[in-house]
Amino acid sequence: MERIDLILDSPQREATDGPVPRSVASRFWCRAEAVTESGCLIWMGAQQGHPKGDGYGLVAVRIAKRKHYMVLAHRVAFALSRGYLPTPPLKVLHKCDVRLCIRPDHLYEGSQSENIRQAVARGRHVCGYGVHQTRVAAARRSKEGC
Repeated sequence: MERIDLILDSPQREATDGPVPRSVASRFWCRAEAVTESGCLIWMGAQQGHPKGDGYGLVAVRIAKRKHYMVLAHRVAFALSRGYLPTPPLKVLHKCDVRLCIRPDHLYEGSQSENIRQAVARGRHVCGYGVHQTRVAAARRSKEGC
């Protein structure tokens, strides 16, 4: 397990005393907003681009005093709440299907195949073969007039 140090910008400052140190956890969790309908805790910081506009949250981190990386916010929430990150091939998955949710009890360890099975069961995953067949049929129709 690698140690993760969060680098979050602009710690709170007092007018005369300079920077006020805050814990990594407090700097991380202050960027979340509760949604009472779903019980989710939504990440309000940086986000990954996604065609539907619902990408995952991102956090700048420094790993073991090396380079800075952008890490998925739900993985950081998992690490802060549990004290570790799952080792590959395991991933951090959402119970609630909300990509920006960082609520620790909505997150759990699981495999990619488990994630795909869950997505198919909940109707949020399009099987590859059907997508391929749809594209092939559309391409054939567009060439019929050539």
